[in-house]
Amino acid sequence: EQHFNLLFHNCADFVRKAIDFYYPHAVHRSLVADVGVMTPKQAAKSLVSYSKSHRDLQFSVFAIPQVAGAIPRSGPVRGILESLLKSKRYAFPLASLALLHPYVGGSVAIAVFEGARFDPRRLAGPSSSSEPPAIIASELEHNQTPLD
Repeated sequence: EQHFNLLFHNCADFVRKAIDFYYPHAVHRSLVADVGVMTPKQAAKSLVSYSKSHRDLQFSVFAIPQVAGAIPRSGPVRGILESLLKSKRYAFPLASLALLHPYVGGSVAIAVFEGARFDPRRLAGPSSSSEPPAIIASELEHNQTPLD
């Protein structure tokens, strides 16, 4: 029995293990952008990279739109260093540390470059919020049970 651990056994690690069971070495951690912590964004980046090198698997990407309503919507998906960089609270200490230490500065530069380059919403293409993706709609049609 494994208990939740933010660094080594979190929900993104569960996804990594599940996907790696079916597609070995498809999802991996990022030592630079996420300081070795598995994040949902890193899982998506790894899977996109894996799909580009394994075209025969025919992966597809689609976005599931959020339901309209009064509750607050989700924020953007970010990695560890990307979150630190975009947080006003840590901007000055991180910038001064990046200037004083070359390894930190290089890691920050790579994290900025990698974070800005990968956008999951752009991969899914234009989405119509009025219609659900065809794959989900067909699954729902096949899984319907009659109400008695």
